[in-house]
Amino acid sequence: MEGRQTFHELLASLGRNFVFTGGDPLPDHELKTWLFWVENDFLPRNERIKTLLSTKTHLLAGADIGKSYLAFLDHYNSWYINHLRWQKEGFAYSWHSKINWPESFEQEVLDTFRELKARHADLLRAQL
Repeated sequence: MEGRQTFHELLASLGRNFVFTGGDPLPDHELKTWLFWVENDFLPRNERIKTLLSTKTHLLAGADIGKSYLAFLDHYNSWYINHLRWQKEGFAYSWHSKINWPESFEQEVLDTFRELKARHADLLRAQL
């Protein structure tokens, strides 16, 4: 939810409801704005999410990791490694992940949060 708000801030600064258009490159001033958001908001936030998913697996509901969680990891890893290669080697890329943001990820995270909070409340009640 936090990332959605900052994405809307980016769109407002670009003056439209999208970032990329069907393969057209961003003008230099828009690319500069996009890269600022990427390096100071999107990639750092996604790195924290990735770290949580890989180090706090006990907070995942159910026996398996959700499909949207795996899609998020693919989205992040694809974007991160290509961006890092551009930073270190000047290798041009499309300025975004090759894998789209998983639309169901946010809802799946919120559903898991609610489920774990309900279990926690049940455990607290059971102790009384």
